[in-house]
Amino acid sequence: MSTILIYCRPGFEADCAEELQFLAARGGFGCDVRTVPETGQVEAELAGAGELHSRHSPVRWRDLVFARQMFEVLFRATGLPDEDRVTPILQQLRRNLVAARCLPFTDVFVECPDTNEGKRLIGFCKQFEYPLRAALTEGGLLDPAASSDLRLHVFFLSWSEAVVGIANRANSAPWPMGIPRLKFPAGAPSRSVLKLDEAFNVLLRPDEQKRWLRPGAHAVDLGAAPGGWSFLLAKRGLRVLAVDRAKLAREVLSTGLVTHVPGNAYEYEPPRPTDWLVCDVVDQPQRIARLMARWLGERMAKRAIFNLKLPMKRRWAMVKECLDFVRTEMARHGFADDDIILRSKQLYHDRREVSVFLGRRG
Repeated sequence: MSTILIYCRPGFEADCAEELQFLAARGGFGCDVRTVPETGQVEAELAGAGELHSRHSPVRWRDLVFARQMFEVLFRATGLPDEDRVTPILQQLRRNLVAARCLPFTDVFVECPDTNEGKRLIGFCKQFEYPLRAALTEGGLLDPAASSDLRLHVFFLSWSEAVVGIANRANSAPWPMGIPRLKFPAGAPSRSVLKLDEAFNVLLRPDEQKRWLRPGAHAVDLGAAPGGWSFLLAKRGLRVLAVDRAKLAREVLSTGLVTHVPGNAYEYEPPRPTDWLVCDVVDQPQRIARLMARWLGERMAKRAIFNLKLPMKRRWAMVKECLDFVRTEMARHGFADDDIILRSKQLYHDRREVSVFLGRRG
């Protein structure tokens, strides 16, 4: 029996739990889930799932839509004294048999819940990380050059209580709390640029970004106004056709790489196939999924990033329905599962929505 802790967006704990239970049923292992609303945390005991900190674990961070971050729980450290929290954590690490088999760690994240109450701990976590790193290194428990590829997580629930665990760096988010730290681009017309920037960083591997987001590539932005996504694509050197009846912000057009095409997102078709299609249109998720599948199925675009706006209830069921529909439509156009890449995540900059990447291999 292993215990896993998943961070998600507060308010989506039930959706994350439902997705995990679906994965367990499909994978044939037991799953007993515990959630507390609005905490941004899902804890589950898994039976028959093997070592969750292995890169070959059946529970894959990248495959979980609502999971920002996850790690296997080693122990809970409670009653941590104000004068020295490091020593009790190190003592329990050394006593823990699982940790002993995994030492040394290659990195450590000190984290806290992404809630209003948890944000009071952010400054403390930053300060605590330095003495913890120093003590781990001095004790031979932390070595960035080690071959274990395992990261230690210390997740503070309060000043005196922390959940301590381990994650494989190949099967977890590479950012503390699962949140990429992004800089708002100067001159951007809206904060929506951060949503697309996060989608690139979370849904695409670094090598994929380098190959596919190259300067000179072409993109279509459906429902572009005021032009935040077009602006980011242009800043990366892509040439963009921005489709919307509404006007674009002056900053977007001043990039010299964005052409405004007045029109309807559902009726527009490009003059030639494009490298990228992006879409942040507010509409029923099934309608967006149908539109994206048509563009890629009919080879009007090679890759797409789009958002699915979710209902108040049955959100995991809606995501699954839309992703299954996309796979079915791509198959109808002659694309086998191995011919496409389909990834989805609820990002930090997403609200009641998820971001999706759909691409043709090759």
